[in-house]
Amino acid sequence: MGRKNKPFNRDETPKLPFRKVFLIATEGKTEGKYLSKLNERFGDIARFEIIPIPPIEKDGSSSPKGVLNRLNKEKKNSNKNYKDNDCWLFLDVDRWDKTGEVGRCGKLQEVITLCEGKNNYNIAISNPCFEVWLCMHQNNFDEKRANKKCTPQECKDCFGALRKEIGDTDYETLLSNLQSAVENARRLENNHKIPDKPGSSVYKLVEELQIDNNS
Repeated sequence: MGRKNKPFNRDETPKLPFRKVFLIATEGKTEGKYLSKLNERFGDIARFEIIPIPPIEKDGSSSPKGVLNRLNKEKKNSNKNYKDNDCWLFLDVDRWDKTGEVGRCGKLQEVITLCEGKNNYNIAISNPCFEVWLCMHQNNFDEKRANKKCTPQECKDCFGALRKEIGDTDYETLLSNLQSAVENARRLENNHKIPDKPGSSVYKLVEELQIDNNS
């Protein structure tokens, strides 16, 4: 007796989970490199896609308002639908921690206020700069070490030494310590929208990505 073919049931087709898109505008180029590697390492596993928006060679494009404008422009002009996805700004305190027309850290506070009125807009602020987040990938990066690395140049030197130490130019080893970075950042957080001590809220994006660092 011939074998009967089982009718194709469309409901039995494996369905992949929804891939969430994160549109992220940054002040500098280092952030974009890090985000690209983060996406490369974990994107398929955790079902997310990060689209970095790097700065352009134009005056004002790396200011907090300039970063926000680039994000808005990319969101508007892209053929992707970001309605249900997250938009992020990566900003640093070092260049904008000044008294302006809207008060202390005026340029940062202005953008924070603008984003609070938008759906799915988030801001990750690092003090003094993004490199402090990279240094947090060291297991022993605590408050004492953070305070010693409190200037932008010291943070960059610290990260440069770390990369030289691990001998890795593609961030792979750095990302293997992602959970340490999250724990260090949470421990140093002081619950200020604009951190007044060394720290970074980039960890909030990592938590949103729901990455399993054992992957």
